[in-house]
Amino acid sequence: MKLLKTNGFILMTVLSLMAIAWLVYPKVTMIPIPKMPNDSTAEFSATRAYEHVKHLAQKIGPRPAGSKSELAAAQYISYVLNQNGWRYTIIL
Repeated sequence: MKLLKTNGFILMTVLSLMAIAWLVYPKVTMIPIPKMPNDSTAEFSATRAYEHVKHLAQKIGPRPAGSKSELAAAQYISYVLNQNGWRYTIIL
């Protein structure tokens, strides 16, 4: 009889904890982010991405902080973002 009470208590405790977790766990809703008119992310190209990386690595080269090559890389990235219709703010 004592074993039956213990098993019943454990079962009720486990079920209660599962019910509480189900009630408390936030319900996640996926909401699509509206696309901007000039949204170029839908047109991702691995080839173009590789070309940008190649330009930064080979033509601009190492970019130590405060160097001219760091400024050149920032200007290149800014140019590419502007060409693709991105708006951004530089935070220093």
